[in-house]
Amino acid sequence: MVAMGVMAILGAILFPVYACACGRSITAMCLSNQKQEVMAMLMYSGDYDDKLPNRDAWMDVTQPYLKIRTIFRDPLVKSPYQFGYSFNADLSNLSQTSIAEPSKMPTVYDSVNFGRNASDRVTSLPSPGRHEGRNGMALVDGHVKALARGQTRP
Repeated sequence: MVAMGVMAILGAILFPVYACACGRSITAMCLSNQKQEVMAMLMYSGDYDDKLPNRDAWMDVTQPYLKIRTIFRDPLVKSPYQFGYSFNADLSNLSQTSIAEPSKMPTVYDSVNFGRNASDRVTSLPSPGRHEGRNGMALVDGHVKALARGQTRP
C-alpha cells in the first residue's frame, strides 16, 4: 500500500515533466523539418540561377534534395494526405540576391493550409500556434524560429 502511494506521488510529480518534454521534442522536430526544407530550397536555388522554387511546386522540386519524404509533414499532422507547412508565395521564382533582409523573410512556416505545395502570403499561420501556442518559421537565410505566441513575423 505504501509502495503504491509513493508511486502515485512520483507519477503526479513526473508526468507533467514528461508531457512538457514531449511537447518540446515535437516542436524541435517541426523546426528541424522546416530547417531541412529551407536548406533544400537553398540547394535548389544554387542549382537554378539563385531562384527560389515556384510556389505551386515547391515540395516537388525540393524533394530530391531531401533524404526523407516525411520532412514535409508537421509531426502533429496525423493524416498521410495532409502536410501542415506553407511556402511564402511572395518568394515564388524570386532570386535570393534580390531579397533585402533574408534573415527576416519567411520561406516555410506552420500553416492551416494542409495541401501539398501549399502557399500563401504568410496568412495561414495557426492561431493559436500548433506547438505549445507557437508556430515554427524558416527564413530565407536558412535559420528557423519558434515564434512567440501571437507573433506572425520574426
